[in-house]
Amino acid sequence: MEIIQAVGVQVINILSVLLQIYSYVILARVILSWFLPPNNSILQFLFFLTEPVLAPIRKFTEPLMRKSAIPLDISPLIALLLLSVIAGVIRGLV
Repeated sequence: MEIIQAVGVQVINILSVLLQIYSYVILARVILSWFLPPNNSILQFLFFLTEPVLAPIRKFTEPLMRKSAIPLDISPLIALLLLSVIAGVIRGLV
């Protein structure tokens, strides 16, 4: 039983690290998109990695963006908040 519990703790730790890394990837996408042209290969790779998470969130926030005086894509911010909550819940399982 202790072995199963130890494996579970390791899996939770790995998931927590992966969520943190993915948060950094989203943050890198946001920051680099300010400085690099859209056709940059690094930026395109970051879009490839993050778009599956950001696109569904953007679908819900798009009506807000259209009504706003400054159309700002807040999907990365919402994704980072959700990842933080999920990581907190996962860490709470230990």
